Amino acid sequence: MKNNYNKTVVLFLNQLLVIFSSVSITFSYSASLKYEITKNRLGLKKSVIAIKQDMKSVSIRKKIDYFDDGLKHSYYSFENNLKHGKYANWSKKNYETQNGALKQIHFLSETGYYNMGKLHGLSKSYYPDGTVFWEGKYKNGKVEGIVLEYHSNGEVHRKVNYLNGNKHGKYYTYLFSGDKEIEGEYYYGMRTGEWQFSNSEKGVIEKINYNDGKAWQGTYTIWNGTKIKIDCSDKLVIPVLFYNEGILSNAYRDENLDLKSCE
Repeated sequence: MKNNYNKTVVLFLNQLLVIFSSVSITFSYSASLKYEITKNRLGLKKSVIAIKQDMKSVSIRKKIDYFDDGLKHSYYSFENNLKHGKYANWSKKNYETQNGALKQIHFLSETGYYNMGKLHGLSKSYYPDGTVFWEGKYKNGKVEGIVLEYHSNGEVHRKVNYLNGNKHGKYYTYLFSGDKEIEGEYYYGMRTGEWQFSNSEKGVIEKINYNDGKAWQGTYTIWNGTKIKIDCSDKLVIPVLFYNEGILSNAYRDENLDLKSCE
């Protein structure tokens, strides 16, 4: 009976050892803040939380999280236990070198600001090389104003206007070369009016008119390099979306890129 008891105690102590070897928590102090530091089983930082405590309240002021390898993952500042002020996120990306070796990049992927728990002000996200991928402003947690997205070469990819979190106003997209690809307009999140679709390589400009967000009249060619078989042609053709008063019909472009309807 005594041996069984001893075995139980040893097993329990071993379980505790496993638990506390995977995560450890320590505290350090400054004049006004207490820092709660959590570490993983490798002894690397998992998180750091700065806490302010007085006679009336306890509040988080800063929080930093880390990846398992100890590299920084995110940073947030707080006010009254709400995200407030600058924040930043870091990401990782694997890539293969020219000689076939696999490497990993750790990079700053997003920055911005909070105002009492809501995104507010300028935010940006980044490519691994630090080039801006996305930039726009928030107002009380919703996107507001002009948002720009960029190709990896720095050329503008997409330009969108937002109102109270909805796409509203002019909309443009551009190719990697800088040539305009799409031009249109949104009305409170719905496509409206005439949209133009350009293919500078093929020299083709198409138009579709939208009514209450629905494609109503016009054509759009699917330029993805894939030809398909459709009922009204005995050849593989480039497919085209053909709209007539909101009804979608089959159409295609022939070898001369001339538009052909299946009706």
